[in-house]
Amino acid sequence: MPVRVRLFGRLRGIVGCDELVVQGSPATVGELVRLLAQQYDTRIQKELLDEGGDIDHSYAVFIGGQRAGGTDSAVQEGQEVTITSMIAGGFGC
Repeated sequence: MPVRVRLFGRLRGIVGCDELVVQGSPATVGELVRLLAQQYDTRIQKELLDEGGDIDHSYAVFIGGQRAGGTDSAVQEGQEVTITSMIAGGFGC
C-alpha cells in the first residue's frame, strides 16, 4: 500500500506540490526519503538529510501525527507522513 506524504515549507517549493504518494513499502523514514528522491526529485534527499544521513535540524517529520525520532523511525503501510520546515523567530530572536 502506498504512503501519502504531505509537504510544507521549502520542500513544497522544491517539488512544486504539497502532497506526494510514494509507491512501495518503506519500512523507515530513511527508506521513505530515498524513495521520494528516486520517484520525484533527488533534491528532496539532499535538502532533508544532514551530512550524517539523519533528518536535518531544520525539518520535522511526523508519522501519523507523531514526531519521528530519526531516519530509523518506522513507517507503516497506509500511514500519512508530514514533512515540514522548522519555524524560528519571534520576540527576542
